[in-house]
Amino acid sequence: MTDVRTVVQLVVLNNEGDSCYRMRWPGEQIAEQEPAWRVINLDVNAAERFAWCLEADLLVLYVPNEPDMLELVARRRALGRCTLVEYNDNFYAPPPASPAAEAWSSPLLWQSYEAFMAAADALVVTGPGLQQLLQDKCTAALHIIENHLPAPPPSFDRARHEQTGEIRLGWAGSLGHIADILSVKRVLERLLHDYPQLVFCAMGNKSIPQELGLPPERMRFQHWGSMDEYLGFLSSLHIGIAPLLPTPYNECRSDIKAVEIASRSALPLLTEALPYRAFLDATGLKAINSPEEFEQLARRYIEDPSHRLKDARACYDYVSERRVGVKRHERLELYRRLLPTSPAAFDWGLPAGYHEVFGKKSQTTPFQQMSANLQQLLRSRRWQEAAGTAAQALERYPGNPDIALLAVRCLVRSQPATAVDRLQHLRWRFSDDLRFPLMQAALAGTAETRSKHWREILSMLEGRNIKYHRFFREMLVGSMLKLLQKDEDFGGLAEELLKFYPRSAHLRYELARHFERRRMDDKALLHFDWLVAEERDLKENTAFYQSLSRGYLASWQEALAGREVQQRP
Repeated sequence: MTDVRTVVQLVVLNNEGDSCYRMRWPGEQIAEQEPAWRVINLDVNAAERFAWCLEADLLVLYVPNEPDMLELVARRRALGRCTLVEYNDNFYAPPPASPAAEAWSSPLLWQSYEAFMAAADALVVTGPGLQQLLQDKCTAALHIIENHLPAPPPSFDRARHEQTGEIRLGWAGSLGHIADILSVKRVLERLLHDYPQLVFCAMGNKSIPQELGLPPERMRFQHWGSMDEYLGFLSSLHIGIAPLLPTPYNECRSDIKAVEIASRSALPLLTEALPYRAFLDATGLKAINSPEEFEQLARRYIEDPSHRLKDARACYDYVSERRVGVKRHERLELYRRLLPTSPAAFDWGLPAGYHEVFGKKSQTTPFQQMSANLQQLLRSRRWQEAAGTAAQALERYPGNPDIALLAVRCLVRSQPATAVDRLQHLRWRFSDDLRFPLMQAALAGTAETRSKHWREILSMLEGRNIKYHRFFREMLVGSMLKLLQKDEDFGGLAEELLKFYPRSAHLRYELARHFERRRMDDKALLHFDWLVAEERDLKENTAFYQSLSRGYLASWQEALAGREVQQRP
């Protein structure tokens, strides 16, 4: 069938919720809704991705970051083929305990994601929070497509709700949610104390029972498992809680926890937060604005089974009618609008319908090969050859800052004057990437010019979040240390940098030596006093800090700060 339209979705083919809700299940649903289409979910590491993604009538990239894919999007546009890009998390502000927190704290990763948003023909997000966050990052249309169930839920289990005996109140979440559940720990303690029939059930990482510290005999814990096991856990609950602290990350979540809880005949208790607002409005469910309101509402539902049953049924009916993927057509209609008038002439070797293809595992990408070749030429001091290769790389990957930096290094050796002009252009092209002004400062011919670039760098740090500062700390401090050691006029700028990194011992030491050399002993003494006190504290606390992760400490910090915010009048 030569007229079959082909949609290729590049996705991690696993059983985790994000993969299922955003790519795998929607792919199956679209193939069911439009049987004449060929819908391929292709594994993100398949060697076939370069050819297949180019030839697809519509390409859907889920959280893309690969440089070769960005280059491929431009080639597709030249061929008149559309590319849809999807992001489903606030990667600028990840939860501190999330496994993705370190990777997502990179401004270079943010820069890459933003490049895909700018290049895409349309952008898809999961809810209004992400829409508000990202709408200025893309020039194309931005669409909200909610998470939906893959199939109609099981019938409403009235018998379980009417049974006497224990009442099961529960929560499920990853480490990224740990601060949310810790924020209501005191309420859970009081509820368990006052209601002997109440049992708290939790599913997630193995550390959760210890963190909550609830009476073991009143708690049931289940370790993370498959999606079926997770939904089975929710089916065992009478009440499911989904607290959300007022954090930038939580504001950009989806409402899928509410949908999942309701689909299993349990009653969801939901925070008055942006992700849940539409669900709350559609079901008439009372929202929770504080731990006190959470406790009051939980007590009412524990004591009044009929009220709990009525509201659980209302939520179940909404989910059954409105949140089942195959009954929703917004994704299908969006895909249809983005398809070309005629299909590409390519032999897919697959019939119409839904397909999951793992393909052959690719070892290296064209980008990785070109980058490695360029670095080898630089190491070998083959400047002219490197410059030619760099020019080709820049032409192929104009939006990649790593290639751009390598190209400038080549120009510094082969065409120094051109390198300075190119750097100025690249600073504008990659305006949030401090590596370019740092290189400008390093190449500056006079102290005055170096100072000018450093003042610009310090200005760029103003108003940035702590993740941005932390990412560039090693580069900035290292560069400043070299300048301090050879240029006495940089003391003032080093002091300005210290305001952003007040706990940098090395920077303080070099400043102390700088002030002593300039006979400013009082200022030097302040830094040496700090260094002595810090060294003593560090030795005393090293073992303690090594025993804990930063994410763990920051999660408690976030949870307790959230309690205070929620308790304010």
